[in-house]
Amino acid sequence: MKVFPELSSAGAQRAVYARSRAERWLRYGLLAIWLTLPPAHAEDFPNASTRSLEVLVSQALRDNPEIAAAYAERDAAAERIGPAGALDDPMLETGVVNAPLPFSLRRDDMTMTMLGLSQRLPFPGKRALRRDVAAADARSIESAAEEVANRVARDVRIAYADLQLAIASRDVVREALATVRQLG
Repeated sequence: MKVFPELSSAGAQRAVYARSRAERWLRYGLLAIWLTLPPAHAEDFPNASTRSLEVLVSQALRDNPEIAAAYAERDAAAERIGPAGALDDPMLETGVVNAPLPFSLRRDDMTMTMLGLSQRLPFPGKRALRRDVAAADARSIESAAEEVANRVARDVRIAYADLQLAIASRDVVREALATVRQLG
């Protein structure tokens, strides 16, 4: 499938090159803006000396609301296993049949009152299957909760690595600026 069907292959290559060139200039512009920002104080950004990565990961795992919601859903799914195999609720029925108008229960021989109690009984083995399905669903939801926790931990680790890279880049730029100032 062609991205630009109206352009020739050379035209499409020029469009992609122009886009990558624009992205490159955008990156250079952002870097220039970042270099002109006032220097940050050490207490503004946690780095390896103030907080370790594992402390940040454990804090994220403890305080993240998405993880808390996933674990609450996991606990709810575990609680649904037992009731899944229960019998349906019994049903109580009351009624009046062939009541004459104006209403009286004693006026006509065909008037009947009825009272009934019924209970649905599933085919043997169905209740155990329902419990098995609920247990499998609970295991699936537990795996999803663990995936959410792993994703949050991964995101924290990536953000931490990006922060360390930014701090190291800032230090290199400062050293380069100091060297340029000494030469000039």
